Amino acid sequence: LTSLLCGVSGVASPPALSMRMVNIAGTDLQVSSCCLGGMTWGAQNSEADAAEQLSMAWDCGINFVDTAEAYPVPIARATSGQTDRAIAKWMKATKQSRDSVVISTKVRCLDCQPCASLPVGHCWALCRRA
Repeated sequence: LTSLLCGVSGVASPPALSMRMVNIAGTDLQVSSCCLGGMTWGAQNSEADAAEQLSMAWDCGINFVDTAEAYPVPIARATSGQTDRAIAKWMKATKQSRDSVVISTKVRCLDCQPCASLPVGHCWALCRRA
């Protein structure tokens, strides 16, 4: 993965990069201008793949990770939440503080029709569980 991302065969770590940081409007929260999407962690990619990708992104200055309580895709009740768990295991293994990693999420009711409105209380419960 390192050689693919860095474009140099045999590189043990990514080159020193300067990631542009931006503020989320109305907050003092700074996030990297690039966000790493994790929708495949737990289905198409293994937990080890997720950890490697997260570490590579972190080393490149990315502190912003996107997930959803229903990930990975394809969405299925049996795998729901595996992406969140992969992020949590990586954070624990690498001793990343919760305040250092910015995680964006979204929710979906697995029992609802597509595009159905979710009750606000249901959304908050799903976010807390994630």
